[in-house]
Amino acid sequence: MPPIRATLQFVADIPLYEVEKPYMVLPGRDQDIDPEDERLSNLKFESHDNILIEDMRNMRALSLSGNGFEYLQHKSQIHTFQEPGDVKDYKHETQEMLAARFDAVKVITYEVRLRKNQTFARNEFDYFDPMLVEGPAVGAHNGKS
Repeated sequence: MPPIRATLQFVADIPLYEVEKPYMVLPGRDQDIDPEDERLSNLKFESHDNILIEDMRNMRALSLSGNGFEYLQHKSQIHTFQEPGDVKDYKHETQEMLAARFDAVKVITYEVRLRKNQTFARNEFDYFDPMLVEGPAVGAHNGKS
């Protein structure tokens, strides 16, 4: 894939975040929270244009210590997520792969996010449902602490 330029949405760099960290509350069905009455997020986004996106598979110099991530090729045995057991198996497979790669004593996978490139209009969802399908991720981190 040749490099391309794109516009990406980032979490905005606003004064509010100096005193209040960015947050989003994801209420479950069993919680008595009305999203129409409660403030569930303080997230603000801003567009950044002309962001260079390159195929990292061609960058052999990437390293965890130098870049904070690395490219690791792995072919999963899990090809579809039809039932909760598939998600559980995928998490287990991922933990084993990472433990082997980093010679780790223990790896914990907290969650798996199933996503589709579409927007979902819903006021509530079960955050703990392993088969929950979410829309695209939004709000890249701006790199500031």
